[in-house]
Amino acid sequence: MKISYMENTFYKIVVYNYLDKFSKIETYLKQKFEEELREVADSEIKNNFILLHLSEEIKVKFGEDIQNSSFHLKKINYKNDLDKIKIKWNLKKRIKFAKKHGLMSNILSEINHLQKRESLSVAKIIEDAIQIRNCLAHETFKIELSPRFELLSDEKLKEMVKEDTGFSSSSNLAELDSNYKHALTYYFYLQEIEKLI
Repeated sequence: MKISYMENTFYKIVVYNYLDKFSKIETYLKQKFEEELREVADSEIKNNFILLHLSEEIKVKFGEDIQNSSFHLKKINYKNDLDKIKIKWNLKKRIKFAKKHGLMSNILSEINHLQKRESLSVAKIIEDAIQIRNCLAHETFKIELSPRFELLSDEKLKEMVKEDTGFSSSSNLAELDSNYKHALTYYFYLQEIEKLI
């Protein structure tokens, strides 16, 4: 007889550990992006960022006036000074810009696959991890993760869970559906990325 998710706590531990690990890495990467962007010597990269970031500033200045069927644009003072800009980009945009302009290259390299003899792009792992985080944090019913995401074998996951202090020795992988196995897989990849930072 299969134990329902309401009766089992392992999937909750997977979600908690995943979200906790992702949050720490996201915070670090956002800060690292800002540091490297401010330190970069190439003014063309800085100017490119400022121009692209301006669209975010304009977007938040729009307001609607439903009652009068109109909208308004609040006044914006936008200086060409990176030190005066509060960066509003999410992690995905920061990673895309960093990759294009060679920022955070020591982190956005490659890591070894945990099961095969191949390398994986850190940027791609993070991009997938963002989608998984969004599903786990915002979906409450029928989570559907893409089958294109990396998925370690049950044997490898069992081995890694057993070695990880974030899980109890009584954790039962058989109780997880593939969505939570994907989250568990990416949890372990996030741990590998954490070693780079």
